[in-house]
Amino acid sequence: MKKYCFGISSVFFKQAQNKYFNLISMVLRSIKCWYSSALFVSAINIFGILSVTTCSNTRDSSLDDRLNELLASMTIEEKIEQMQGGNYAWGDDFNFKTPNNDRLQIPGFIQCNGTRGMSARYSSQNATTFPVAMARAASWDIDLEARVAAVIASEARAWGYNMTFSPCINQLMHPRWGRAQETYGEDSCLLSAFGVAYIKSMQQTPELGENPVLACVKHFAANNIEDTRFFVNAQMDERTLREVYLPAFKNAVQKADVAAVMGAYTQLNGSYCCQNYHLLREILKNEWDFQGFVISDFGAMHSTVDSIVAGLDLEHPYSFFDNPTYVFFENNYYDDIIKYIENGEVDRAPIDDAAKRILRRKLQYNLDYYDLKKGEMPLTDKTMLETPGNIALALETAEKSIVLLKNEGNILPVNRSMVSKIIVIGEYGDTVRTGDLGSSESVSSTGISPYEGIKSAAGEDINVEFQKTVNENTETVSDADCVIVICAYGQREEGEGKPFSIDRRSMSLPDDEVTSIQEAMACNSNVIVVLESGGAIDMKAWADDDPNHENLKAVLMAWYPGMQGGLAIGEILFGDVNPSGKLPQAFPVSENDYPAFNNTSSKVTYNYYHGYRYLDKYAIKPRYPFGFGLSYTTYEYSNLIVEPPIVDDSGFIWVTVDITNAGAMAGDEIVQLYVGFTNTLVSDGIGRPVKELKDFKRVSLAPGETVSVELSLSVEDLAYYDTGTNSWLVEQIEYQLYVGPSSDVEDSNTMIGSFEVKY
Repeated sequence: MKKYCFGISSVFFKQAQNKYFNLISMVLRSIKCWYSSALFVSAINIFGILSVTTCSNTRDSSLDDRLNELLASMTIEEKIEQMQGGNYAWGDDFNFKTPNNDRLQIPGFIQCNGTRGMSARYSSQNATTFPVAMARAASWDIDLEARVAAVIASEARAWGYNMTFSPCINQLMHPRWGRAQETYGEDSCLLSAFGVAYIKSMQQTPELGENPVLACVKHFAANNIEDTRFFVNAQMDERTLREVYLPAFKNAVQKADVAAVMGAYTQLNGSYCCQNYHLLREILKNEWDFQGFVISDFGAMHSTVDSIVAGLDLEHPYSFFDNPTYVFFENNYYDDIIKYIENGEVDRAPIDDAAKRILRRKLQYNLDYYDLKKGEMPLTDKTMLETPGNIALALETAEKSIVLLKNEGNILPVNRSMVSKIIVIGEYGDTVRTGDLGSSESVSSTGISPYEGIKSAAGEDINVEFQKTVNENTETVSDADCVIVICAYGQREEGEGKPFSIDRRSMSLPDDEVTSIQEAMACNSNVIVVLESGGAIDMKAWADDDPNHENLKAVLMAWYPGMQGGLAIGEILFGDVNPSGKLPQAFPVSENDYPAFNNTSSKVTYNYYHGYRYLDKYAIKPRYPFGFGLSYTTYEYSNLIVEPPIVDDSGFIWVTVDITNAGAMAGDEIVQLYVGFTNTLVSDGIGRPVKELKDFKRVSLAPGETVSVELSLSVEDLAYYDTGTNSWLVEQIEYQLYVGPSSDVEDSNTMIGSFEVKY
């Protein structure tokens, strides 16, 4: 009953114990009713039994029938109210929430962010803080991502939230994008797999029973620059839009049935995304048959009429800043829509559609009602927050996310019996650096810094000392068996700012961080660098150009590794955990190897190629290829089988390969399948990529163990978007197939095959 009908008063369930009230309840609940009379509604409410004007308890009635009944009882003002966000201002301990309908007892949304943990809006709130999404993508473990999403959902519910503004599935167009840390990398296959896993788990978390949490993917679409995000016009051709910037969103809709989609701030081809008819109405709602609702990013709605016509369902919020300078944040659906209906600029059909979409999700996800008059948010179960199991999951995630990029002379893992003194250097060495202060922020009640984690892993027999800079004591740095330099970006150097955003000024580390590495290499011949960032880093100044760069023996990419990241770093450095993460984005030798990142102009062009596909296209060798990561053991690939060798346009390709752990340490290998398009006949000026990721699998192997790994791809995954026919086409050609440990086809472990599509 609760699942399909709003407005069963909680007072009734607590107090109506006698037969009289139970009898009335049974009679009233058996009526399939249209309670349009305010007098009748008031009479019912006297008994404290039903405070709803429409309710169907017919178990075989469809969801649309129930929705139509509810909509028929609502006034136009009440429908518009469903499209209204809250009125917020920065600095307040205030929830993101939409209005409750007290007459019909329809609950509002109570929302938070959640890309690396439940993001609180009360300063007293805490939550498990996981590694950022980019780090989790480096695990290439979609089952792990599902478990992370389940914890984020359960902790959001514990604080009373019923919806999160996550996940972020924007393409990483360039590593300098300030919010790179919030997404899953530069590849559509990886983005889609992680986005779908996150959404499905959040919206179907078993431990939440009938009260899962709604997911909202963001930012639709082409939100790939921060500093100019409020106004930049991102221009691209239709094929680039369809093949590069939309696939992850399409999969979120069609494979995960995501509850909501958040429109981006940016313009797309001259039209703001929250009023872009082609994007919202033609593609999302009509072509993809999206059944959920579209909300604006905060303050991203510019025109009430255009937004309604285009398909924006919920403006969120309608007043972002108290400062009148930000005039484009002052639009208000609730105040304006009636006026536009009355003067004929807007008809009622899109209003009905928006209200129906929002109510559909509220019914599907059984949003519970609470007394808004209390003025506070309910805490349902604080015991679900930062539990030992949740914290253990944060540690496991960090362990699987850290990527070993360089290990000269196998300096790692550190042999405890061979060292007596280690120096940890860096401003962020004794800091728990979990990410930026924007929408992805999550605050845990505890955390372990890299220095603490290294000291703990080292044990009592090794002297581990900390200095913020080398110059504090150059003699101790020179005398150490090895020096570990912790490097990171500050919270105002990368991320989403308040109120302004922050793209990285370059792909290089901040000057002080570069200096720390260079000074360490000048003093000691065994330097290990640990990097904390959301995106790829240009290492040229210290890994190539510095006169002492041969003293750089190892590099770990830790990303922003969450509340347990320091412990994970220590475990990996000393070999208690075998590193297994692999890059979800390529690392170029220099930033100059990539197209310029333009975060100052009001108009930019997004090209088809970026990341590893750009490097492939122009035969530029990366420093570390997409999918790359070292281990403390070695793996061998053999016995590639591709079946069938010829397939039609509706078939599947099945691939098996044997993986052997040829080393002495247990480890996890990430097997990757790429398809090559060397024989393409497409000649539209874009062509086809050299290769693209199509499938992957993470497998665990004991020393000496061999496992047979199965991978697959659908022929539909080979299609390109033909702008001449506005349709997806699969070429009838022979395709190359690469299976290996990274995107590097020259790797000795890469297995090469082929198959043909013919129909």
